[in-house]
Amino acid sequence: MKKCGARRRKYFKEKYGEKAEVVDSIVAGNNGLFGYLGVDDRAYEMSDGTMVYWNDKEEYFADNKQAEEIAAALTSKVVEPALAAMDPDCRVSDYSFNRTNMDSFDEMVYREYFDGNLEEFAGKEEIRLRDFEALVHESAYREGVEGFFDSISRYLKGYGGRVVVLREDTGEDPPFELGVNWPEGDRRVRAVAYHESEGGVSWLDNTYVEVLPGVKMMSALRDFVLEPGDLTFVEAGTAGDLQKMLDEAYYAMPVDAKENEKGGYSVRDQRHESRAVLTDPEAAIWRVQFSERLRDEIEKGDFRNSFYVLTDDPENTQLWSYLVKDDRYRFCVWKVTDDSVLRGAYKSFSEGDLFYPGGVTYEKLGE
Repeated sequence: MKKCGARRRKYFKEKYGEKAEVVDSIVAGNNGLFGYLGVDDRAYEMSDGTMVYWNDKEEYFADNKQAEEIAAALTSKVVEPALAAMDPDCRVSDYSFNRTNMDSFDEMVYREYFDGNLEEFAGKEEIRLRDFEALVHESAYREGVEGFFDSISRYLKGYGGRVVVLREDTGEDPPFELGVNWPEGDRRVRAVAYHESEGGVSWLDNTYVEVLPGVKMMSALRDFVLEPGDLTFVEAGTAGDLQKMLDEAYYAMPVDAKENEKGGYSVRDQRHESRAVLTDPEAAIWRVQFSERLRDEIEKGDFRNSFYVLTDDPENTQLWSYLVKDDRYRFCVWKVTDDSVLRGAYKSFSEGDLFYPGGVTYEKLGE
């Protein structure tokens, strides 16, 4: 412990030219299922009240002695001027710099000494912006928002946060509470801009395209805006045909799987699952087809066949999907619309899946 304390004192003396003793120490990390098992980072309280952080993996010290002074300089000289240039009337969340955001040690810490020269300090220190979110008017789209992130990126090397661009017809009072609402897929939002440590700014444009009467969809992909014709719904029979497929899969399951006899539920059977009944057997069902540009975009990575689904009249318009390629749930249909007229439901489906626009009820075995 004497050797460890000497390292902390040496770091503190070399950085600040002051002497301070270690008076306490804690584990610096997040509390998992088995406590702080495997967490080797530490935080040390010095005799002057400063907290010194030790990153064991990267083997460096940092501390919070100048945290407030640095945050004030970054706020007044970097963030606030950039916000004013983007939108003088924007609303901003509470944000911080270099916050560790740990269960046991939630502090803003820096490795380098700050002598008041912000430009030189930013050139040496990796400054990370945390928990930043702003609401701006549509006039800031896109030039103003990208200019904001470009401006602060000269000083901040880490995560840059999110800017929500509201449509002009949302009124004077923003319909969102920062850090609470989900703006993706909301009709009152023009677009959402994200800035990450690498890759710069990416955009999610809340642009909906009508795909069926009363049903609109938008892509959940950043930097990809759905266009008319990207999703084509081709008539593929009736709900009666789909009901036959559902029943065939449902009755193919055992009534009571032997694996479930001793309790628990490890194998699907009719006893535990419900039979889906389509209430509009004469309704047309539709098979979705993707355009080549959408298909190419989806093939770039995982989980990219996701969309937001919105209906003009949720009370009278329901849409259900049947996942053709998912053998595990061939007896199921999945509702892809919800009750909101403002924010689309986030759903995933693949090319070739079937869609049914009608009602669904469920029957339990023996009813």
